[in-house]
Amino acid sequence: MNNSMRILLVTEELSNIPPSGGIGAAFLELAQALARSGHAVDLLYVPAHHAALQTAQSKMADFADQGIRLVTPDFEKYVHEGADYSKKTYTVYRTIQDLGLTYDTIHFHDFKGLGFATQEAKRCGLDFETTTIVVQLHGPTSWTIDANQTLFTHPDQLRVDHMERCSIEWADQLVSPSQYLLDWLEENDFDLPEKENHHVIPNVITGSIKRIRMLSQQSASSGYASEVIMFGRHEERKGLINFLKAIQILDKDRELDGVRITLLGGFSQVGGRHSGMVITDMMKTLTAEVRVIPNFGRSEAMQYLAERNGSIVVIPSPVENLPYTVMEAIALGKPTLSTKNGGGPEMVSQDQHESHLFDPTPEGIAETLRTHLNASLVPTRFARPPEQFEQDWLEFHSPDGPGTMSNRHPVPDDLPTPRVTFGITHYERPRKLLDAVWTAIRQDYSNLEIIVVDDGSKSEEAQKTLKTVETILDRFGGRVIRQENAYLGAARNTAARAGTGEFLIFLDDDDLAFGHLVSTLVRAALLTGSDVINCPNHFMEEHRRREGVEALEEFDQKLSFFPLGGPLSLGTQQNVFGSATALIRRDAYDRIGGYTELRGVGYEDFEFMLKVAQTGGRIEICPEPLYLYEVDRPSMISQTSPLRNYRRILSARDIMPNDRAIRDLLSVTAGKRANEDLENRQIWEAKISANSDVLSGLLQSGTNHSLAFELLSDYADRIDAGRMKRTWASLTSPGERKEQPELHRTERTKLLNLPVQTEETIDDVATTVLSLALIDRPEDALTYLEKKLDDLPYLTDAAMEWFAVLSAPLSAAKGTAFDKLCQLFLTHQPSYTGAGSIIAKAASFANGSANPIPLVLAEIADRYGQSERAYREIYTEVDEAIEVKGLLPDAMEHYKRHGYAEGREGFEEFKIAAELISRSGTAVAPWEIARSFGFDNFQQLAASVSQLSIPAWQESVSEVQVA
Repeated sequence: MNNSMRILLVTEELSNIPPSGGIGAAFLELAQALARSGHAVDLLYVPAHHAALQTAQSKMADFADQGIRLVTPDFEKYVHEGADYSKKTYTVYRTIQDLGLTYDTIHFHDFKGLGFATQEAKRCGLDFETTTIVVQLHGPTSWTIDANQTLFTHPDQLRVDHMERCSIEWADQLVSPSQYLLDWLEENDFDLPEKENHHVIPNVITGSIKRIRMLSQQSASSGYASEVIMFGRHEERKGLINFLKAIQILDKDRELDGVRITLLGGFSQVGGRHSGMVITDMMKTLTAEVRVIPNFGRSEAMQYLAERNGSIVVIPSPVENLPYTVMEAIALGKPTLSTKNGGGPEMVSQDQHESHLFDPTPEGIAETLRTHLNASLVPTRFARPPEQFEQDWLEFHSPDGPGTMSNRHPVPDDLPTPRVTFGITHYERPRKLLDAVWTAIRQDYSNLEIIVVDDGSKSEEAQKTLKTVETILDRFGGRVIRQENAYLGAARNTAARAGTGEFLIFLDDDDLAFGHLVSTLVRAALLTGSDVINCPNHFMEEHRRREGVEALEEFDQKLSFFPLGGPLSLGTQQNVFGSATALIRRDAYDRIGGYTELRGVGYEDFEFMLKVAQTGGRIEICPEPLYLYEVDRPSMISQTSPLRNYRRILSARDIMPNDRAIRDLLSVTAGKRANEDLENRQIWEAKISANSDVLSGLLQSGTNHSLAFELLSDYADRIDAGRMKRTWASLTSPGERKEQPELHRTERTKLLNLPVQTEETIDDVATTVLSLALIDRPEDALTYLEKKLDDLPYLTDAAMEWFAVLSAPLSAAKGTAFDKLCQLFLTHQPSYTGAGSIIAKAASFANGSANPIPLVLAEIADRYGQSERAYREIYTEVDEAIEVKGLLPDAMEHYKRHGYAEGREGFEEFKIAAELISRSGTAVAPWEIARSFGFDNFQQLAASVSQLSIPAWQESVSEVQVA
């Protein structure tokens, strides 16, 4: 086509790469529709789980055959440890930049806020000036929490919520598949773009329709119903409990004679219990036949629905945005009954709302179902032809359509250059001060005044350097101000009072500003109108300082922290706003009275940003690192009391009536407690229940449906649910034949009894060990494990997990069984990561079992020596800092300060060890493992070990004899 566009779609899900939901179906269908129309389409796939990247890369040729280029990001290229969504959004932005293409349109979904950094780049004038950024609404985190009637349970959710809110507000065009979701956002404190930039366009389902039409020839909707199918996962938010209660009502009234009840959807947890047990309990006395199909994918489910002549489809979710399940069932020509709430009704013909939609209550579902069971089947009709949805999207992307309009806010060529006061604070670091001043005078911004405030330096070298700086600044219209030592807040206030700038920016004397720091932030401030424009920085280790000075803009470093400018809800818990080097509007600075001037207390920049945010100021992030932030040295933060620092922050927080930020923070606190209570209840129920073996077995069954079916059949038998026992017993997983019941018995024996002698995989062994431990039979698990370890040439990572599972119950008993376990593992040859796990678990659980400890200490000392030597060989600058400059005592100290955060390799064993210890309940860092044995550091431990007789220890261990 002549009017083809270059379009990018960025998504966390794709329906042909599991796991995926409605977002994956919507983005894949839209990409295929745009490609069919001749547009140049790229798909940037950013999965929640990195394992899915391999699957995606194997499908690139399939996408190319459809005219779609599939792109996957490198999560390690731009940031250290990039799984956090704040870092993910930055990775997305940098990946798009590196593609080197000018897109007419870029699509993001609202969920997870993946567009945040890209949209900030456009707002700040960094890129995408001629690109329309579209945000598709599928339901942000707060909507999901509201729909599920749950709470925020983790601070990460609040960060994601902030990114989602900003992404929605900043969209050039906002598209929702339903009017319902747009209305919900407006009613729940979301800021939206102008109304002319809102659009309601249902998701494309062209591919589904084509498949469905082929299937629908098998389907019939005439006559009376013989089957009622609940289409959806076994979750409360999907309406499972309400549906089962409705079935109970109808069964009691004898309305289900000759009707089968089918649950078409995956197993889940309901109130902390396996959904299969809940179904068995609620359907115990049901007279109707019940069928459960938890293992079908999307295409298999469609095939099943098409084949079920005389079926009614029920989608009982209390509220949904615009469920594909509703659209697909209607397209199959089924009588499709759905809730009156949410976006589903917008798909249903208006004249069928009364007959095919219900109140989301057991009584409402039962009443609507009763009507359809007692009458000839009437298929549900679409409100609009579904083929029109694709046409609407194509018109949206036409040359004159909103999806390809030029930027709503073109960047003017003649932006003003307001005066900026550049304040540098200094105390007794004269050499570094010269570097900072040098980076200030080489700024490419013309209207700049530079003010250096010396906060009470007394040394001769500092005084001499200050005179040199004074001479330099005289040539540039700057000045030096000397004052008695009053700490950072007071020094910055001095610079602000002396300055005449409309904007303020501060730089610590040990940091280095890129030459375009000021010009970039001023441009961003003028375009966004924000009160504060912050930016990320690159960490600069002290031993790399010369490299930073000599090649400032070329300094090679990945990002360690990407600030978000909010949310205020986390403002007393962590600095989400950004560091002190930011561009601040003078009126915002004056409004909050500048910095507070507390002596001996840190976090003055954190407090300042918090005050800006809580007084209604907007803090935005220019997503480009613009200065080097020196680390690897003592700082005021490291030398002040954390309690006093956080007291400063908490004292600055004003709590107002109807404060959404406080409400969200309280939600996290309550949500965490609720999760703890739920977990404790599960443990308590498992202990007191007569069916604890079934509970623990189902907990571990995962996707092993054959095992779950057998356990549920046994459970139904125990509670005299005869019909449900037959339901579970009749089922089998796809690909398995009912003629193989022996396989099921073997799986069951492995899980619940002493293991049978059969060829097993590592996973089989792990399942058995874990299950026996969970049902309070750790000694049996140990006996079994001893036999299995004889077959292993070395200890695998999985074997380390078995050790972890058994250590707690065996060490708690303080019997010989734990000594036997330690001996068993210490005499095997460990794999690389396995050694770390031995260290971790022996350190964590060896209370009262002294015999293994000497061997563990020797192992730690030896492993540490090897790891430190390797670390220093790989990172020669660390070796230089230790041997030549004497800046660090050893390599672990560098790893503690920076290597761990940056993801540097070299102490991976100790990282794994610390993680496993922490999982047992005591938080431990890699550098604290030696301390857990009573040594100040690894060197002290190694010295102690070298003075003792290891053979004597080995001899004492060998005396441990356990039958």
